[in-house]
Amino acid sequence: MKFNEHYYFSESINDKNLFKVVFLAGGPGSGKSFISDLAFKGEPVVFVNQDNFTEIMFKRDGIPLAFNSQDKELSDKQQQTRNRAKELTSQKLLSQVNGMLPMVVDGTGRHYPKIEKQYQAFTNLGYDAYMIFVNTTLDVAKERNQQRERKLEDEFVEEAWHDVQDNIGKFQNLFGNENFIIVDNSKKLDKQEIKDLELKLTRQARKFINEPLKNPTGKAVIRKLQDSGKKNVSDISDTLSQNKERFAL
Repeated sequence: MKFNEHYYFSESINDKNLFKVVFLAGGPGSGKSFISDLAFKGEPVVFVNQDNFTEIMFKRDGIPLAFNSQDKELSDKQQQTRNRAKELTSQKLLSQVNGMLPMVVDGTGRHYPKIEKQYQAFTNLGYDAYMIFVNTTLDVAKERNQQRERKLEDEFVEEAWHDVQDNIGKFQNLFGNENFIIVDNSKKLDKQEIKDLELKLTRQARKFINEPLKNPTGKAVIRKLQDSGKKNVSDISDTLSQNKERFAL
């Protein structure tokens, strides 16, 4: 069943899923989309993924999906389009945050300071924040990268893989053991193994999304909205507009 964002946005002030965000981290080729599809199947979450906008815009404008830094003209055009995709994705994220909607934010996790800034922005506004870290070996990441349509250069994949690996401990400290899990996605799974993994992941995802809100700021915002009859964070506070840069992807 397709998730109706507009219905959820307008009807959900008493829903238990409000103010929940799950960050996805993992290097290129780690299989984050595969893992998130298993984990959040049927859950009332909004997926925020810059790559989706990027691929749509590349195909619309006839831009090759494979990256090649040696072709400067193409590389510049790809980067300009990626920057625009990032802006659109950030706008989508802010719209969902304004409605306190539960989200899955998909990124590599390569740059720890950026994730830390986003984490603080979400939690300061009232969100409970979690992370699913999707891990693979470097060889597997390179192999999967070559098999997909939107290929990155091997040197970039390797550099990103090392950067992400260096951040595992930092992420665990930031989110806390109860709010952070690592999924090993290096192995090619058969049908039964996929079913077993799906069961494990959906249990964890439901715990993240459905457990009672812990953040006292979020609880206070919800009470204020309920008392006032309003529906959006921006109806009762300027906090979001004052801090929107901190949510930027």
